[in-house]
Amino acid sequence: MSFDDSRLGRPFNTSTPFNPALGVDYSGTSARFYGGFMADNLNHLVPDAIQQMQVQNQGPNDMISFQVQQGTDPHSIHLSLFWDQTDFLTGNSPLYFDNTDSIDLHITNSDQAQVDATGRWLVRQGGVFYLSDATTTFVPSNGTYSISGASLNAAQWAVWNPLSTSPSGTDMDFLGKSPTFGSLALTDVTGVGFFIEHDAFRDAYNFSVDSFSVTAQQVPEAGTWAAGISLCVLAMGVGIRRLRRN
Repeated sequence: MSFDDSRLGRPFNTSTPFNPALGVDYSGTSARFYGGFMADNLNHLVPDAIQQMQVQNQGPNDMISFQVQQGTDPHSIHLSLFWDQTDFLTGNSPLYFDNTDSIDLHITNSDQAQVDATGRWLVRQGGVFYLSDATTTFVPSNGTYSISGASLNAAQWAVWNPLSTSPSGTDMDFLGKSPTFGSLALTDVTGVGFFIEHDAFRDAYNFSVDSFSVTAQQVPEAGTWAAGISLCVLAMGVGIRRLRRN
């Protein structure tokens, strides 16, 4: 009997939403999100590693949930979700972060087996995706994880381009490609999200998120700098809100 390694999941892409069809289960601004989820598994007889990729309809307890099949075959996973500028609550305008802003992620459960889930913050600027050197270790219980605008501006960033792989979006590895981190001025952010990597192989993974929010400033349109800055001082822009059925 022979065993094969395999890779299974939903390739990362920026054009097809990850959520259920808008207007069916979810609708409205911020309900749409994008991304990808891939599981690599070793010595697996049948390539059916992904058990769950879904938005669970539970009223106020709605969540986005991912799970790799329980079993004895070793897996690693890479997950990324992001929200596009066109779906920001503040409208179709890019963002920047001042020191009082933040990104907040609330999870209902992560990694039931053991604590080794590493999270990174994701931004898109100038059409390029970047992942932060600032990381968060998720624990297997409810919790909110945040990064301040000051920390975002002080962070180092590395280019991440899973779309360059063939087939496109199927290889979401980050650290394995020896990324180079450097400074990045977050002045024209057109996408925000998070990235999770489990590069250690083991039998099961679980991750569920029920809240992702961004507090940031809108980049003023050309020719309206004074009005734009005044508006941002008076009212902080909220880029993304909690996933919620309308």
